[in-house]
Amino acid sequence: AAAQTIKQNLKNIERERFYEKFQNKQGELLKARVIRVHADSVTLDIKGTAVVLGAEGQIPNRTYEPGEEIFVLLKQISKGQGGIVLEITQTSAEYIEAILRKIVPDLEEGSVKIEKMARIPGLKTKIVVSSNDEKIDPVGVMVGSKGDRINTVLSLLDGEKIDFIEENGDSKQMIKNCLKPAH
Repeated sequence: AAAQTIKQNLKNIERERFYEKFQNKQGELLKARVIRVHADSVTLDIKGTAVVLGAEGQIPNRTYEPGEEIFVLLKQISKGQGGIVLEITQTSAEYIEAILRKIVPDLEEGSVKIEKMARIPGLKTKIVVSSNDEKIDPVGVMVGSKGDRINTVLSLLDGEKIDFIEENGDSKQMIKNCLKPAH
């Protein structure tokens, strides 16, 4: 009975440490290494902890390879009956925004702002951006010099297309820009 109580207390301490490790990381990108690929899920190693990326959190038609390093967004951490639950994803619009915030310092500074975002995971993302400074081209800032920023983002998204649209206050022009290249 004493051994069982000690084991249970150790498990509780491990759970608390696990929770504390990820508690302040909600909404952040986490670097993960693929351990195993299953039919409908992927087991990842995040900071020495095995975490499952379910089918709903995976980018459609993407193949994950064991040993590969990827980024995931920690949407939520919660304590449940079965223990600590990490909800991670690569399919949300917040995932794209977190990547952009890491790569584009102007977003953190506030000189460029993401107004709206729409995403079909694995296919296309459209992002409306603006700037409160007339001297700053928000689309140019997001793309980067010679496309270096956008190319970094695209390499992480495995071929998903991203379009940036500048918000200019003219609704008709915005709709035309959103539908490009169609006329």
